Amino acid sequence: MAKLAALFGLSDRSIEVQPGYVYQRRRRDDWVEVAKVLAITDDSLGIPHVVFDLSIEHNDRQLTAMPDRRTLNLRSFQDSFRELIRSEPPALAEST
Repeated sequence: MAKLAALFGLSDRSIEVQPGYVYQRRRRDDWVEVAKVLAITDDSLGIPHVVFDLSIEHNDRQLTAMPDRRTLNLRSFQDSFRELIRSEPPALAEST
């Protein structure tokens, strides 16, 4: 079914989205959008939304000093950010 969906440009929405996960989307102009998931919340109608920080990179250098906070409904996020690059939050540095 997934191959048939891909053939017709439909998405497979089975991508797991969790807080702390980081995804990227490569654009045709060699820019890469990196989304770090902060939370998944439901709106007043029960529709799940993903709250994430978005940064933009080009040629391995980050161009945004402060990520831009964004919100998309879960389906739109899954359609847009399909490449998981980190599935666990980075370990917290211990204070000494």
